[in-house]
Amino acid sequence: MKKEEKTAKEEKQEAGEKITITLRIEPVLDSQYGIFPKELRKGDQILVKIEDSRDIAQYLSALLGGKRGHQSFPLPTPIEEIRMEEEQRYVLTTRFGPGVLGETVLSGNLKVRLLKRKRKILNLITDLLRGERR
Repeated sequence: MKKEEKTAKEEKQEAGEKITITLRIEPVLDSQYGIFPKELRKGDQILVKIEDSRDIAQYLSALLGGKRGHQSFPLPTPIEEIRMEEEQRYVLTTRFGPGVLGETVLSGNLKVRLLKRKRKILNLITDLLRGERR
């Protein structure tokens, strides 16, 4: 290929722009032990299934371990961003890895299964001083 015949992707990479793909996901719900979207925060780890029908999404799901054959499996992923779209509707963005995000819109009255809480260092120190361990 001649130098002047670069693809748009190559031009973006050379310009320092990052290529990102956003997959449609569905969080694993847990009505008994889960937490509401308003209680989630950046860095919390939740379980999600990739529910995106695009070929690239199916390929990435298989690479990440979320798909075998025609069966989908939940994947752990940290929350990158949470924002309220409307009253009682939240947009959750998660990160599977560099350049691979997941996104869903979630009703505020559904509880999401939380795998791991991102703890702020100040909360951790306070808990330790009180003698609490979680």
